[in-house]
Amino acid sequence: MPRPAGDTGAWLDSWAATVFRRRWLILGIWAVLLVGGLIASADLETRLHGSVGTVAGGGAERVETVLTRDFDTPYAQFLVITNPQGATPALLATLQRFPMVAASRSLPATPATSPSSVIVGLKTRTMAETEAQVPALRQYLKNHGFLQALVTGIAPMSLDVVRYASRESARAERTVLPLTLIALVLAFGALGAALLPLLTGLGAVVVTMGCLALIARFMPLSVYASNIATMLGLGLGIDYALFLVSRWRDERRQGATDQAALHAAIRHGTPAILASSATVLLGLIALAVVPSEETRGLGIGGLVVVLFSGLAAVTLLPALAATFGHWAEYPRWLSNWRFSGASRWVGITRWVLRRPILASVAAFALLA
Repeated sequence: MPRPAGDTGAWLDSWAATVFRRRWLILGIWAVLLVGGLIASADLETRLHGSVGTVAGGGAERVETVLTRDFDTPYAQFLVITNPQGATPALLATLQRFPMVAASRSLPATPATSPSSVIVGLKTRTMAETEAQVPALRQYLKNHGFLQALVTGIAPMSLDVVRYASRESARAERTVLPLTLIALVLAFGALGAALLPLLTGLGAVVVTMGCLALIARFMPLSVYASNIATMLGLGLGIDYALFLVSRWRDERRQGATDQAALHAAIRHGTPAILASSATVLLGLIALAVVPSEETRGLGIGGLVVVLFSGLAAVTLLPALAATFGHWAEYPRWLSNWRFSGASRWVGITRWVLRRPILASVAAFALLA
């Protein structure tokens, strides 16, 4: 195929030569980023919010501010505790000894509440501060013998959403990664080549998690930011890697040297990666400016992971490919089997190009 014309082609050739020559430096930089991401994201779960409907500057936030500032009430920030043993004087006395409790009293029995319900007012000023006190209060009650007491309310629910989402995301990742590797091995016909997209996607996700942990130190961030980062990071990392890995292996199969094959892959794959990244970023920017914390979390998490997915695809992935070399075709028998069927796709492509209208109608019908 002809090279891209003009300065863009020259720039891509220069970048391809730099990646091949400085691959160990690039891998070293990414190693530092990965270690930093792992360290920074260690406490990410404790910094995210469950986002149970908070809108910055919205009515609920203004009411919360007015209650805390203008009304002499200890229940501006409150929790509800239910205890199967009942709202005993011992429970009320124990709660009063908790440093952040301003007041507590039994709730009157109604069809919606039981005599075992207690409302607890805290000395906190915001929902975020209240949420931070929930783990300590739960542990405090257990330490004082109230093992069956349950702490609930808006702040506890927000905290529990974060923990549940983080736990389920981790479980999903453990399930998906082996299946993804199997699918890539079948697609590429080689274990070595299949590892390249997977390592690229994982690298982008780890660094993104570290960045989200840093962002969460300076602004409220929804747990959905980490959810979308995991989902998009693996998907985009693998998707972008396919552009380069497929072309790189095809060039090597046609007799090109490792360096020449990598040049061709970078020269023809990088523009597609950059264009795709820019398109996805434009859509996510719209989410990031919405005042709802949940939607903004999706936008911010998506923006960060798309940036690092694109960056990993044009830096980390080529450096890994240059380092892997012929090991990308391991095991050889599987790689030979996969390429033996490549002519089928050439035939399908030619058929589609000769009948574009018929192929489009068939594709739309299938999607519908």
